Amino acid sequence: MKKSIISLCFLLMSNLFAQEPGWNFALQTTLQESFVPVVSVPVPYAQLSCSYTIPLDFGDSLVFSGANLAFGAVPILTPISFGSQYAVIFTPSQALSFTLGGTINTGWELLGNHGLGVYNFEDGKYEQVTPFKTWQYDFIFQTLFQFDTGVLIPGDWSHVVMQANYQIFYTGCTAAGQGDFWEFTGTKDCVNGWKYNFMALFGYQFPFKNTIIGVQGLWSAYLDEKVYGKYAKTFDGDFTDIMLAFVAMAQLNEKNYISLSVPFMGIRDFSEVEENAKAYFDKTTVGREWVLSNISLTWAYNF
Repeated sequence: MKKSIISLCFLLMSNLFAQEPGWNFALQTTLQESFVPVVSVPVPYAQLSCSYTIPLDFGDSLVFSGANLAFGAVPILTPISFGSQYAVIFTPSQALSFTLGGTINTGWELLGNHGLGVYNFEDGKYEQVTPFKTWQYDFIFQTLFQFDTGVLIPGDWSHVVMQANYQIFYTGCTAAGQGDFWEFTGTKDCVNGWKYNFMALFGYQFPFKNTIIGVQGLWSAYLDEKVYGKYAKTFDGDFTDIMLAFVAMAQLNEKNYISLSVPFMGIRDFSEVEENAKAYFDKTTVGREWVLSNISLTWAYNF
């Protein structure tokens, strides 16, 4: 869930502010203060977005205006990991897009923090794997729908923006087999398997600086609880992680964007109280607790 959260704000922004035909480059840096260790994200982190957009001509209809095909790559560097995201994005309309993509990442240990680790059942803890020999990966299919009421109601103050994004993806670690648990940049108790993400944004766009203020949500879970093996019942393999966040995004000028995100997360609540546990998959889930996850400030520069 963590990777979806850190990319969600700018995923939304990149679609709300359309890309120009041809090459597009953007440098993004994030400062983040995390409050929940199990979903902590190393700070700061940086990513360079590279994309090439090909305009498509589907006629003069307003419905198909802005149609394009884009190819993108996003290298991402944090203090304990390095990876990249790749995508092919087909946009038949400004309101709809389809994406095929993937990620590949590796990590190392720094000051006791694991970039990528696998759980050792004999020692009862996660152990860092060999970087650049072991990889974390995802294969993603995504459908995105967005709408701006300004299309129907002309005017500078009539822009209520809505966006819905559904992902089906396979996530895995090359060092993990069936029944193995792994962690990536602070997110523990991951297993290989199919997951879904549903992401939504509802906001208002002000006429100055393309400023958008709103709320966004993320619902994420594995499609089959059996991926947790014998822990599926006690750990609640069908549990859906929920993130609800206040977001603010602004285009400062032609080149610069900033965003602020304050997410609250609904995560598993366990019958056992154990702070800073080595793992949580062997504990009993009894409900949901809500926590302030982090505060993130992101700046992006378009070349």
